[in-house]
Amino acid sequence: LSGSRVPQNELLRGYRRMATVRAIFQPLAGGQQHAPQLVSLAGEPWLDRLIISSAFSNSAGVAAVSAALAPVAGVCRAFIGVRNGSTTAQATAALLKLGVELYALDTATRGRIFHPKAFIATGPNQARAIVGSANLTHAGLFNNIEAGTDMDLDLADASDRAFVDTMLDGFDDLIVNH
Repeated sequence: LSGSRVPQNELLRGYRRMATVRAIFQPLAGGQQHAPQLVSLAGEPWLDRLIISSAFSNSAGVAAVSAALAPVAGVCRAFIGVRNGSTTAQATAALLKLGVELYALDTATRGRIFHPKAFIATGPNQARAIVGSANLTHAGLFNNIEAGTDMDLDLADASDRAFVDTMLDGFDDLIVNH
């Protein structure tokens, strides 16, 4: 390449675009919190489907993101664990009042609870996922020491598409088979 100029599209040919990944380490890394990330996720202009998954939920957690969820409630499914002593009836009522399609997951035993924390927005060509330890509670979104990954995904990329499909298929399976 000495002295020659190679067009950028030639440089990129044969290389796949990788997901853009950002770490969230609440509240230790520069005052990061999960709530603003979730609000931003729900506000993606290309969003046509939103999945919320949380082991625990309380009314303060739902209230923290309800203004962002309201405009997309019609395309939002929430999967919330209920056999855990932490999820409140007020939280599930608030999600229903927003118009979110709610699935209350009860494993029928305290020895095995529903525990994934994932927030996934999908659109025709892209997706964004926040996966980590934060629940849909005020403490989980603002105060607890929580870690998460915020990923921008290109659905034209096979690896990104496989990740999104695996996550969505898992939640669809919960509806159909459990």
